[in-house]
Amino acid sequence: MKNIILLSLLFLLVGCRNYFFNKWLDRYGAYDNEIQLSKYTNDTKDVVFIPMIHLAIPDKYEAVRMKVDSLGKEGYYFYWEKVKSVSDNDTILRKFRKILNFPLASNGYSEVFSASIMDKYNLKFKKNVIDQPPYEELGLDSLNSENVDSNITDMVNFYENEFGKIELEPCDFETKVTESSPCENENWDREKKDSVIIDYRNSVVIENLTKESKNKIAIVYGSDHIKGMAALLLEQGYRLQDEN
Repeated sequence: MKNIILLSLLFLLVGCRNYFFNKWLDRYGAYDNEIQLSKYTNDTKDVVFIPMIHLAIPDKYEAVRMKVDSLGKEGYYFYWEKVKSVSDNDTILRKFRKILNFPLASNGYSEVFSASIMDKYNLKFKKNVIDQPPYEELGLDSLNSENVDSNITDMVNFYENEFGKIELEPCDFETKVTESSPCENENWDREKKDSVIIDYRNSVVIENLTKESKNKIAIVYGSDHIKGMAALLLEQGYRLQDEN
């Protein structure tokens, strides 16, 4: 009888974890196929944000591709998100993993999810999700777009300039950077991480935009970045024109 109760509690616990895991993905937009654009203007330059998600159902990426095609026909030039030049400096990579408190992706976000939490807690996606396709498959190439993101070395340097040197421990070297670190990382701070992963990278994009000679720019970036970048545009005198 005790064994039956324990098994029932175990299944209930797994079911609850699955429910909240998929609820989070739902809220994040991984399971819907809608894309909400927002447009800002300062009378000389129009900027459209296309919110991207790095793990979603195929229909989501088809919706992105269609938006790219439509805006391209209107003469928009695209900025897209991808952290530049994955450093070959092992120390820099391990410091970056410590900032993230998460493994580095080598073959897509689904691999990281599996390695870090899904296998550990026996979690399952409720729908068929795939990693974000290459930008070429979304209609972006070297003629109509460019990567204006930051790079790992600059982000680590920014973090250390702002918050002090990242001290690596022996346990930080026990696993690959694409695997979870066995270190407890008790001093990890989400706000410090976001200041680098979100805020600093946002500032790099807007700095590029300020220097941009083209007057119609579409920014294809993760939805977590858009609010901050939009705020920076408003500070520069842009106005929200419409959302669709």
